[in-house]
Amino acid sequence: MDCSESSNEEDFQIVHVEVMQFIVVFYVIHCRPVISIDATHLYGKYKGKLLIAMATDGIVIQSCFDDTTRGYLQPPLTHHRYCLRHLVSNVNTNFNSVPLKNLVWNAATANQVRKFENTMDCIKNVNPAAYNYLKEVNQEKWTLVHDHGHRYGAMTTNLSECFNGVLKGARSLPITAMVKFTFYKVNSYFDERRNKTLEKLEEGQVWCKYAYDNFEENQEKAKLHIVRRMSAQQRLYTVETQSSLLNTGGGDHTHRVSLIDMTCTCGKWEANKIPCSHLIAVCAKHNHDATEYMDHFYRLEERYHSYEPIFQPLKDRLEWPEPAERRTVMPNQRLIREKGRPKSTRIRNEMDDEDRELPTSLWIENGPKLKCGLCRQEGHNRRTCPTRNVASTSHGAM
Repeated sequence: MDCSESSNEEDFQIVHVEVMQFIVVFYVIHCRPVISIDATHLYGKYKGKLLIAMATDGIVIQSCFDDTTRGYLQPPLTHHRYCLRHLVSNVNTNFNSVPLKNLVWNAATANQVRKFENTMDCIKNVNPAAYNYLKEVNQEKWTLVHDHGHRYGAMTTNLSECFNGVLKGARSLPITAMVKFTFYKVNSYFDERRNKTLEKLEEGQVWCKYAYDNFEENQEKAKLHIVRRMSAQQRLYTVETQSSLLNTGGGDHTHRVSLIDMTCTCGKWEANKIPCSHLIAVCAKHNHDATEYMDHFYRLEERYHSYEPIFQPLKDRLEWPEPAERRTVMPNQRLIREKGRPKSTRIRNEMDDEDRELPTSLWIENGPKLKCGLCRQEGHNRRTCPTRNVASTSHGAM
């Protein structure tokens, strides 16, 4: 616990909690080496933030602490990436364009250099200033095609966002009660997922559902591919795909597969660590087991080991050891919440809009327009609606 000293008293600043079960699971490497970090606001008497760090398979690495001092969290010496939702939100805030937001998303998630550059050209034509803005951002930090597989396909901090929702009931509690709530909540997660994973292993399942569903989908596509071996010694192949009648521009491409380098020019194998359809086609023709090229983190056995550590029951307070040093910590008066009803639900913003799902052709003049969910008018959303305050006042009258 960190405190700031002022004259004869100490003000509370931060409490940092680590549970050994989380640390062991991550450093023994039973889950993918990707950490997602996100903060959520507290709702209690004092303002603050609950900062959650999670591995991509749902293992909480560090638990809650009040992030009131910015210099506390030091980035580890590893590869760092930006959350795409936040980057797209910044673009939308600066340039206020839903079609542009969609193009930025498509550029970031492109798995081939050709697709990325084509989308960036579209962005340059639509808004040169936005294009220059993106060019100043390190491409390794926000694009999938320049990531070299470090993200494992995770483009956002949605996992942390989801767990923030799970801990919503804890965010209005005092610090000690919040830590206790989080401890028992995570324990129930471990116990439930440990039992479910063990059942699947006993049924003979080997891979997690996400990975195997992707594998089976790619397996169906592979049946239509044409494979040619270029070198048996270098284990090098070319794979031709058939034209797609359902997807305009899909198919009718040639990709290079190298089993030695473990690469395919489609980019999907390297990004997600799951065999792409081109690799599966090569393995099928030459009687190789394509699942050998699936990342071992997708095995149910690894998932079981992720949830294997057992949480021991907390001791009664009378059995707690005496601390070596006693300090009187005062509440931080600067963090007292203003008078009035506190907010318990986050106001939706442009990151929550589902406009991103619309096609990139939205920048065409005759495409569908964004409409407000309150007044149904074009040009703004619920968050920026000019009638919002009027509507809330009228509903409050009796």
